[in-house]
Amino acid sequence: MNYRKQAHPNSQLFFYEKNQMVSLFEQLNTDQADTYAIVLSSEGIVFQVRKNNDHDSTWTILVAPHEVARALAAVDAYQRENRTVSPAPQDDTPRFALGAGLWSAIVLLIAYLLFYDSPQAAQRIRDFGAAAGKIVDGEWHRTVTALLIHADAVHLLGNMVGLTLFGAAVCTYLGWGLGWFLILASGIIGNWANAYLYQGSAHLSVGASTAVFGAIGIISAYRLIRMQRLPGKKIRTFLPLGGGLALLALLGSSAHTDITAHFLGFGAGTVLGGGYALLVKQLLSKRYQICYLTITVVLLLAAWTQGTIYG
Repeated sequence: MNYRKQAHPNSQLFFYEKNQMVSLFEQLNTDQADTYAIVLSSEGIVFQVRKNNDHDSTWTILVAPHEVARALAAVDAYQRENRTVSPAPQDDTPRFALGAGLWSAIVLLIAYLLFYDSPQAAQRIRDFGAAAGKIVDGEWHRTVTALLIHADAVHLLGNMVGLTLFGAAVCTYLGWGLGWFLILASGIIGNWANAYLYQGSAHLSVGASTAVFGAIGIISAYRLIRMQRLPGKKIRTFLPLGGGLALLALLGSSAHTDITAHFLGFGAGTVLGGGYALLVKQLLSKRYQICYLTITVVLLLAAWTQGTIYG
C-alpha cells in the first residue's frame, strides 16, 4: 500500500496517506476523539472515527485526503485557543468513574436493605428524610441522609441506574474524587433550597434523585462551557444544556416525584459544573481527587452520625 508518514509539528500527531481516507489523529482517548470530532464537524470537514481495537480504549480519526490541511488547521486553532484548558482525562479515568458509579449504586442498595427491611421503616423516613421545617430549623444532616433513603424498590432502582450512568459521566471529566464531591454538594444544595421553598409546611422528601439531577446539571454545564470554546456555530454549544433540560422534563416530572427538588438539584449542578469549567484549568491530580473523595465520605458519615444523635 502506498502511503507516507508525516509528523504534525505542534501536536506531534502522525498521519498516513491511504487510498481513500487519511489516518490523521491516532491514539486518542475518548474525550480527545469527541472533542476533535466536534471541531471537524463545526468546519464541515469529512471524517470518520474508528476504535483501534476491541481491547484498546483509543481511537483514530480519518479524514478525506483533500481535507487534511483544513483538518490540521482547525485542530491547531482549537489547541492554540485552549492551551490553558484542562487536558483530556487519562485513558483509565472512564474505568474508575464507572466503577465509582457502580459502588454508589451498591451503597444505595445497602442503605435500602438496612432501613426498609424492618418494622421501623416509616419512622426512619421521618427521622432522616428531608423534612422542610426541620432543615430550616438547623438539622442540616437531613439534606444528606435523605439522599440515601428511598420509598420503594422502583424508586431505588431508578436512582441506582441514574447515579451509575450520570455519576460516571461526571467523574470521567472531573475525576472520581471531585466528581462525587460536586454530585453530593448539588444534592445537598438542592434539598436545602427545597426546604426553604417549603418552609412552614410539613413537606418531606427522600431519594437520591436530587443528586442524580445534580449530576445531569454538572455534565450539561461542563460540556456547554467546553463547547463554547470550539469554532463553528455557537448554537450547537447549547445542545448539552438542552439535553439536560430534556432529561429533567422526561425523568423528573412523573407522578409522585418532587419536581422542585429535581429542578433545584439540576440548577445547583449547573452552577457547580459551569463554575468548574470556567475556573479550573487542569484536571486535578490524584492527590486532590483522594482529598475530595475523603471529604465526601466524611460528610456522609457525619450526617448519619448527627442524624442518629437527633433521632
